[in-house]
Amino acid sequence: MIREELCFEAMRLAYLLTEQSPTDSPKVRALLALFCFQASRFTARRNKAGEWLLYDQQDSSLWDQELIAKGVEWLHKASVGEEISFYHLEAAIAYWYTRPEDSAEKWEAIVGLYEQLIVLKPSPIVALNRIFAVYKLKGAPAAIRLAEQLTMSGNPYYYMLVGELHSELDKQYARECFRKAFQLANTEADRSFIEKRLKEMG
Repeated sequence: MIREELCFEAMRLAYLLTEQSPTDSPKVRALLALFCFQASRFTARRNKAGEWLLYDQQDSSLWDQELIAKGVEWLHKASVGEEISFYHLEAAIAYWYTRPEDSAEKWEAIVGLYEQLIVLKPSPIVALNRIFAVYKLKGAPAAIRLAEQLTMSGNPYYYMLVGELHSELDKQYARECFRKAFQLANTEADRSFIEKRLKEMG
């Protein structure tokens, strides 16, 4: 699911762009910051068996603090001029995800950034990630109301998220959602994760 060597090659190329004046733009710096923040959590995204871990399950002590610091540096360098690009918003969100505290301030910032992002560049992934942030800030019922406004019947990640949101409220419905997600899943990693969640729910 994550080709780390490809990701680090992308980081290297983005860095080369910042060394050339024609391509050393705030947008490119923001992209490099985004790469650093995302790569900083690679090690924590899977357990020893290679299975995917949800954000709340990750061991934050495994996050690469050096990469996080580099991301902060590049995001600061990107904060010049008046342009706020898709990469600026994505990088700012990724920064907050590298903050281990589970505070209202953190999730308020992330929700606000996703609201800007969904206006600038709407996509299914942005919509789903925004719903997760709303869940962390306001709880499952508020997130479920947002999810019900979406029409994403062919998206396995939609059903995975809705299943998680209902996991403590309606286990039967949550299991139905995970089964739909399993039917739609395109990768063995996703199917393995869904099977594990179904077993955990009994």
